[in-house]
Amino acid sequence: MERKIRWEGLEYKSLENCTLTETDNGVAITSIITGRVNNQAIKVSYKILTDTLWATYFVEIDVILGRNEKTLLLEKKGSYWLVNNTIDHRFDGCVDIDISLTPFTNTLPIRRLVFNGQLSNRIEVIYIDIIADLIIPVRQYYTKISNSVYLYENEKSTFKAELKTDPYGLVIEYPKLFHEK
Repeated sequence: MERKIRWEGLEYKSLENCTLTETDNGVAITSIITGRVNNQAIKVSYKILTDTLWATYFVEIDVILGRNEKTLLLEKKGSYWLVNNTIDHRFDGCVDIDISLTPFTNTLPIRRLVFNGQLSNRIEVIYIDIIADLIIPVRQYYTKISNSVYLYENEKSTFKAELKTDPYGLVIEYPKLFHEK
């Protein structure tokens, strides 16, 4: 099964075209984001692979910002992550990733987490800030408010937002940052 979604980014005037392909082995996500950051053109392409339970095991991100190009590879190997083919123990225990310029990565925990009887879940994620060129572990919380609304909270920054989703768990409205186009 294949799904396509487009988002408009409000902060960086970006546009994202995302395709999800679900098979018996898991989900493959490919996406392209274009926009402007600090008066420079930006293009971000990413590929994410998950298992059938939506646990991420592979990420490739290609970034072109102005004249600078960079590729980031993340691969889950057992209980640890390889970052550009080197073990990085800061991310031991992380299951999800969070890419700063897309609302898609919020879908990963929304689809993966079980909210039966426990409406709030604390998770450790690999946070990738494309603009700041930063990759760090971050603690986040997801609380199910209704079948289509989830409260997202970032523990370190105290940022929070109510994310509206479609029946598949894709974010269709991320207040002040993204909305489905």
